[in-house]
This record gives sequence, structure tokens and C-alpha cells, in this order.
Amino acid sequence: MSHSLDALILRGCYSLRELVRLSGAAKTTVIRRRRKLRQQFPDNPDLQSPSDDAAPAVADSDNQLFLPAVASELAPKHERTSSSACDEYRAEILTMLNDGFNSMNVWRALIERHGVPFGYDTVKRYINKLRPVRVFNRIEHEAAWESQSDFGRGAPTFNSETGKFQRPLLFAYCLSYSRWHYACVVWKSSQKIWCQLHEAAFKYMNGCPKTLRIDNLREGVTKSDPYEPQLNALFKECMEYYGVQVIPCRPFSPNEKGKVERVIKYIQQALEGRRFDSIGEQNTYLQYWAKKYAFEREHGTTKRIVREAFAEELPHLQKLPLKSFEYYERFERTVHIDGAIEVNRAYYSAPKPYAGQRIIVHMTDLILRLIDPKTHQLIREHPRAQHRGQRSTHPSDLPKVTPPPVLALVDRAKELSKEIGYFAVRVEKVRASESARSRSIPYIFLNISLRSPIPSTA
Repeated sequence: MSHSLDALILRGCYSLRELVRLSGAAKTTVIRRRRKLRQQFPDNPDLQSPSDDAAPAVADSDNQLFLPAVASELAPKHERTSSSACDEYRAEILTMLNDGFNSMNVWRALIERHGVPFGYDTVKRYINKLRPVRVFNRIEHEAAWESQSDFGRGAPTFNSETGKFQRPLLFAYCLSYSRWHYACVVWKSSQKIWCQLHEAAFKYMNGCPKTLRIDNLREGVTKSDPYEPQLNALFKECMEYYGVQVIPCRPFSPNEKGKVERVIKYIQQALEGRRFDSIGEQNTYLQYWAKKYAFEREHGTTKRIVREAFAEELPHLQKLPLKSFEYYERFERTVHIDGAIEVNRAYYSAPKPYAGQRIIVHMTDLILRLIDPKTHQLIREHPRAQHRGQRSTHPSDLPKVTPPPVLALVDRAKELSKEIGYFAVRVEKVRASESARSRSIPYIFLNISLRSPIPSTA
């Protein structure tokens, strides 16, 4: 193979890619052999200035004597006369690219229109050279101004539920100024877990910055839009509680939060080759590794020790509230015609004007709140029911006017109470003491029978 490779190199009309394809040798072998031939033939211009796009050269007589007989069989079928076969169609390719064609569609169009013999890779390489190189500006911020967060994948960890080693979610939170970070692995994510991870990061750093850059993941953003993105309601309220302004990245623009992207790769490099028996074990190792190595290193971009930079940034962070954010479940319910909603088979009253409408419900472990869907104002607050079928009625939702027939009947009973006797007197006392909702004859009769029996006349 070495004589065949030498013959191909000395002909001077093959690019490095063609030499690898025709000889079957590795790329490093071809490069090493070509370097050696340059030393042996210093006067050969084709060997001294090799280029993949160089024009074909004709070997001299001395080199022809060196070529074995096999070289004639491996001679190219055509001589290259240009740097690329696509140069002839350059203007047409540029027009198609401006019209939104991708590389595959450009290649197919060239075949249909001109019957070109070259393959897709030729067109793809040519188009990559035509496209300008994207240049990104590095964005730096003042202390305690911006932070970034995102998910990655952690090291293989044993999952007791499945009995297999799986890669959990790796949450990373990074301060843009000092590059101080917080990392944690979890098996699953949700709206509440996403908020709790940020809250844990704030507590770990004993403060929070003014802004937060996140990706357009479902836990944080319900609708991704370059101009008016819609945040998840729970996550938005949680960040507002801590005074943090959330700024989602534009769709398909992960470079806008490149700092946390690099932190995730840096953490994953530290986890390479490791396996853990539990989530807690991996989290313990992440904290140990961060304190011993990550925070004590000189950052490659800032050229500062991460721990020293964080000590400078810490006084500028916003102070945390004394009480943690109260998490809740958010959903909607329709107000029934009786002025109540049903949640977990219990009933909670709502104002009568909302009957037949859908309202927003915030439910915590102890309290249930009803929110107006248009103004997002609190309209009712109830304690959570203790058992199924329990009703919680706000005093403002009780009827304020007793039906006139009931009042007339009770007034007549009051007038005739002396003739009727003890029972009518009790009716009047109960009517005066009970709330407006209880002012009905059956309910009064029930209270009388339960509270005190009629005394004996004996």
C-alpha cells in the first residue's frame, strides 16, 4: 500500500480526501507520508504547497520513473480544472439559497435542471464555504445583574423504581458575573419542582440577582415568542416573589445563555466515568466537587478565582424574604348554579355573579383561593375541607333577604304564640338567633327539635 500511496502523492493531482479514498489508508498516515516525501523531493512544487483546491499538476520525468505499474490503474478518470465542480453553478446556487433552499434541495435541483454527476457531499461542502461565519459577541454583566439556568443530563444513577442505571436531569444555575453555580440532579421535573430548584439555588447563594435567563422549556414558558413570551403562572409568581425578572431566550437561540451551557458541559466532564447508587449520593458528590475544584479554579474567561469573584458579587445580591414562597396547585373550575365550586368532592362558595362562569383556583395544603380570571384579583378564600361532601360557605355568600312568605308566617306565629304555646315561642327565638340562610321553617323545626325538647306540663 505504501508504494501505491507514494505514487498517488507524487502525481500531485489529488486532494487529501481523494488520497484517503483511493489508497484506503488513514488520514494521519497520508499526512505523515506526504510530509516524508516533501523531505525526499524538496524541488517538487506540488509536494511543497499541497492544497485540496490546487490545480492538477503534471509529474516530471524523474517522478515518472519512481511510479510503479499500479499507478496507471489508479489514475483519475478526469483532471480537476477548478476548485469545485459547483463553481459553474455558483450564481444559481446563491439564488436558491436566498429563496430558502437547503443543501439537499439545491443538490436535487441541480440534478433535475443540469444532470450534474457529483454527489450531495460536494454541494454541501460548497454551500458551507459560501455561508458566512456566524460571529457572536460576548455579553458581560455587572455584579448581581443576571443569572442563567437550564437542564442537562447527569451521570448514570441507579433507579430503584426501574432497577436500572439511568441518567437523571441535571439542573444548573449560574451567576453570569462570578460564574458561581449551583447543581442538583432530580429524576423528574414539573412546574413546582422547577420553582423549588431555583429557590434552592437562591438559598444556596444567600441571595438572588435581578434577572434570570432561561430556555423555552415547558416548566417555565407556556408560549415561546421572540417579542411577547408567556411565562408559566406559578413560575412567574415565584420569581416575582423573590424580585427576579425572567427573560426567556429567543426560540432556537441557546447561545443567549451560553454561560450556563458551558457550566453544564463542565459538570458533565467531571461526572464522566462515574456511576452512583442514588440521587442523594450524586448530589453529595456535586457539592464536594464544586467546593474543592470548581470554585477554587481560575476561570478561563474571567481569569479570576471563582470563589473570590463570588465574594465580590455576594454583597450586591438581593436579600431573600424571611418566608419561603407558598406553592399551590393552579386549575380552573365552573361555578354551579347554587354558587359553589367542587374541588376534590368538597364544595366552596363563590359570589353569585360568577354562577355559570369558570374561575381560577389556587389550592395549597391549608387554603383554597378563588381568583377572577380577568382581573386576577382574589375574590374568596376558604380553609381546605376535611372530608368529602363538606361545604365551606363565606358569610358574604349567604342570602341577605329572607323570603317574604316566611317572614309573614313567622310574624303570624309570633302573634299567636301565646295561644299556641311553648313551640311557637321557640320558633321565634330560633328565627331571631339563626343566620339568614337558616331562616326557613323546616330548618327552624330541625333546630328546635335538636336543641331542647318541649318541657313537660306535669
